[in-house]
Amino acid sequence: MPLFNPARCRADLGDVPAARRQQRHLDPPIFPLANDLRDLREQHRQVRNSRHLQGDSGSLLRALDGFPRRDGHHSNRCGQAVAITLTVQIASRSQTATVNADALSSGTVEGLAMVMVLFDVLTPKQALLFWAVGKELKERGIEVSYVGRRYAQLDWVERALGIELKPLGEFGGGTLEGKLLASTERQRLLAEEVIASRPDVTVSSGSVELCRVSYGLGIRHVLVSDSPHSPVNRIAVPLSDLVATPAFIPLAEWRRWCVRNVRVLRYRALDPVAWMRRLGDLTANGQAPEGDYFLVRPTEHMASYSLGRGLAETLSVVEGLLSLSDARVVVLARYPEDVAELRRLYDPRVEVVAEPRLALPLISRALAVFSGGGTMAQEAALLGVPVFSYYPGELPAVHRFLVRRGLLSVLGDLSRESIGRAVAAAADRRFRRRLAERARRLRESMEDPAVVVAEAIANLAGRR
Repeated sequence: MPLFNPARCRADLGDVPAARRQQRHLDPPIFPLANDLRDLREQHRQVRNSRHLQGDSGSLLRALDGFPRRDGHHSNRCGQAVAITLTVQIASRSQTATVNADALSSGTVEGLAMVMVLFDVLTPKQALLFWAVGKELKERGIEVSYVGRRYAQLDWVERALGIELKPLGEFGGGTLEGKLLASTERQRLLAEEVIASRPDVTVSSGSVELCRVSYGLGIRHVLVSDSPHSPVNRIAVPLSDLVATPAFIPLAEWRRWCVRNVRVLRYRALDPVAWMRRLGDLTANGQAPEGDYFLVRPTEHMASYSLGRGLAETLSVVEGLLSLSDARVVVLARYPEDVAELRRLYDPRVEVVAEPRLALPLISRALAVFSGGGTMAQEAALLGVPVFSYYPGELPAVHRFLVRRGLLSVLGDLSRESIGRAVAAAADRRFRRRLAERARRLRESMEDPAVVVAEAIANLAGRR
């Protein structure tokens, strides 16, 4: 791919009165610059490292011969200086800048700063969130790229959202040894990628590999996370320039990881709001089982914060629901181990969804959601669907917030009595109506986290 693609230069006559624009000599001409940029091409083959386009502007001035001159300057017939908009593509980055034609006479074209943001996507939740943030950045003229890892749970979201994840490394599995070896190899691969692409800002939800690489190369890193309880924050937070997090999480939970120079940006929303506001059609038209069913989401038992805990609890929940209700039980599995264990129940009312998929259509039609994780519990609460959490260990801050708002209930234990009370509540129509109204009011009161985070990233990139 050539360093410069054919570019074009056009007059921006926005300041010329509309009546005068109708005159033929004021029609904004288009000038092909493919040949004119030949000299610049040779001068800027190393532009990846320079981050700016600088060079002799004589070739650009030759493209302006169609404009009338006034006192040696390019101007329109009204005597106004003409602004030139130049669009070029350099090292696969597109950037548009507007410069005054008179400024070109100085012999140098400067200021075409190319801004690029790199996201590291490790989970489906991160893919959904960073897809939304990336859309906002692209609307601001910022280039976005995504890297990920070889991980079965990411394949579906890549297809559904139409984003391209460059796989670097793989998932480390459910042991600390496996995670350490996979992380070490990923850090090397990420270092090579970041050195080659030279992003202005990197973003993750706790990628210790990207944090370390960004710090080592002097690149600003933004941590976007609603999980201050995660042990990766011991490394990720001190190496970040900015932590973006829901305002409902107490600052004290982040400050225990922070050093003096880390800023915390708090937005008045929960993370799922970012993709729920952009996936309306997929949610309404997505696949879901027929008839009444309870939806169960197993615990993330291979995560670093819950290694080995949760699968037995999921089996207890499913067995309790089968004994207390005639409805079907749909389990949205995480790993092949989940599928193998759940299929041992041999009950025709149990449907195990082995292929990862968008959960919103399943949630929106469920009688209730029983969640051992975090993201689906938030999605269900925001949709006004009854949700009961059996999260292992201490309840995360966002869950505690939803409990206070009356949108999430915690199963104190997994006894038949506890599960029975949850089933009875889910069948109460008045309870469901109150829940739906609370959820609607909360959703409408929240700002768009993708917009807030994108603005923060753009500002950080602009302060290089």
